[in-house]
Amino acid sequence: MLTAAVALLGFSQLQAVSAFPVSEAKVFMQEVTWDEIERSELPQAVNDAFVKDYSDYTFKKALKGSNGHYKIKAEKDGTEYYFKYDGSGELLDSGMTADKKK
Repeated sequence: MLTAAVALLGFSQLQAVSAFPVSEAKVFMQEVTWDEIERSELPQAVNDAFVKDYSDYTFKKALKGSNGHYKIKAEKDGTEYYFKYDGSGELLDSGMTADKKK
């Protein structure tokens, strides 16, 4: 009986995964391309969030992603960092950049 219950639960999870639309899966797999923009082109909410939380960083450049997100590259103590935001100014990701060019 326990084996049947485990098998049934396993099958239910398999069905849930296979029900995921293929068209949505492709969206997650598309590579995001980034274009440099002027700081004045950032949404006000993005610029305000960066200034509020990272005022001790030196702004270097702004980028807009093909997915509608924004990335700010900034420097502090000789190290370059990135801060990725959605259009409403919510921080999505941040870290040190792999690119050593400033």
